[in-house]
Amino acid sequence: MQNEQPELEPTFQEAPQTEASDGDAVARPDPGSPQAALIAWLLGVFFIGAVFFTNQFTPKPSAPAAVAGAPSALDAFEMESKMYVRLAASAMADPATKAQTLSTIEALAAKPEQRLRVAFVAAELGGTKKAIDHLDALENDSTVSEDIKAQIPLAREAVSNDPATLSDDQKTQLKKDFGWFGELSLVRGLADTDPLRKSVIGEIWSLLLLGLFGIAVAVVAIFAGLGCFVTMIVRMAARRIQPAFEAPAPGGSVYLEMVAVFVGVFLVFKMAMPVLLGMIAGVGKGGEFPSWAVTAQLGAQWCLLGLVFYPLARGVSWERMRHDLGWHSGKGVMREIGAGLFAYFAGLPLLVLAAIITFVGIIIKTAVTGAKEPPSNPILEMVTKSSALELALLFTLATVWAPFVEESLFRGALYRHLRGRRHFLIAAVVSAFAFGIMHGYDTFLLLPVMTLGFVFALMREWRSSLIGSMVAHSLHNATVLTLLFLALWALG
Repeated sequence: MQNEQPELEPTFQEAPQTEASDGDAVARPDPGSPQAALIAWLLGVFFIGAVFFTNQFTPKPSAPAAVAGAPSALDAFEMESKMYVRLAASAMADPATKAQTLSTIEALAAKPEQRLRVAFVAAELGGTKKAIDHLDALENDSTVSEDIKAQIPLAREAVSNDPATLSDDQKTQLKKDFGWFGELSLVRGLADTDPLRKSVIGEIWSLLLLGLFGIAVAVVAIFAGLGCFVTMIVRMAARRIQPAFEAPAPGGSVYLEMVAVFVGVFLVFKMAMPVLLGMIAGVGKGGEFPSWAVTAQLGAQWCLLGLVFYPLARGVSWERMRHDLGWHSGKGVMREIGAGLFAYFAGLPLLVLAAIITFVGIIIKTAVTGAKEPPSNPILEMVTKSSALELALLFTLATVWAPFVEESLFRGALYRHLRGRRHFLIAAVVSAFAFGIMHGYDTFLLLPVMTLGFVFALMREWRSSLIGSMVAHSLHNATVLTLLFLALWALG
């Protein structure tokens, strides 16, 4: 950080800045009062808890009663089946490869409706007899519901006959009831070069592109992460890493007020926008919103950006707010960007550890509760249903809006307020916890988000400027979304 601080204008009834005996400036409290800080704490905790509650416990739209309907775009079994069928289709009709692929898909089919869909894959990879055996076993299973058994006759017709002999009504019903699996049955026997077959099965090169990109990301993450982590430890041990953050004296409240106001308005926005858009679009509770309504909600979120300038409305000068929130160039923009990337990669081992703990926790939860579905991911659900414009808005929100707003809020304002009263590790943990639970992921998926917030808080302590953490935040979100977009594109 630059040795000379900007001249700060007094606001509210701040304690005057005094001089120490050696000439250095003594830290002064942020604008505001202890009474206002107490109120902001109470409101902030309430609003953040309310956001967490709505994220975790608000009932999701219920699924149709018929469990054997076409799988959704998020169906993990369908995605896995698409990938394996495409790999088998590229193996030049190697019977051993096809048999191994079919065995793998059979092992993945844990639920009765998945076992029903396996019959279509069996017809493609193992032949009609193999498919009929699957259907016979399902039909004779007393634990299978009548809803699923009612769809076996149509499946039997599809796997037993030439697709060309099926009526138009049967073809339509196959697509409706079984989605991609029904489409797979309709291209069985067509030449690999047939455009219709290629549109259903896909081409192997898209999977290869996904694999290469994934490998490249993994290699960079492993080598850069380990290298930066070790370098960071060595430099810290040699005391070559010195914190540039200047903690305020206790007593202020304005930046805690900023957090409470933002989260409160965000909560109202989160709850009111779907209701308002539903009224405008004429959509009832649990109904499907039109595309324009989703686009409007994503675009409207940009309006919340103005809330991070709350201190200006409370009388804090622009120069002081920039200094306090970390909106300054530190030791130079390029140096801050480089330091942010270095610290981000150094924190990747912590992120990987958090991901491993999360994965183990999900396995334990599944074993204890018997849950058969993985935790929901709202971003994944949104991506699979979004138009190109909505995807563009989502990408800019994740790579521009979130890095600026979330870093300003949690590392700029909340961390600063906490740091004036507590050790930097306590401030980092608390701000990271608040950052994590504000996200709409399943509880079991929040630990990696909190870990990321913890790493960003340590960047704030080290550099004072938010440039590094903003750039790292943007890079992280861009990489994750690019991998997600590429995976969904590759799997059709």
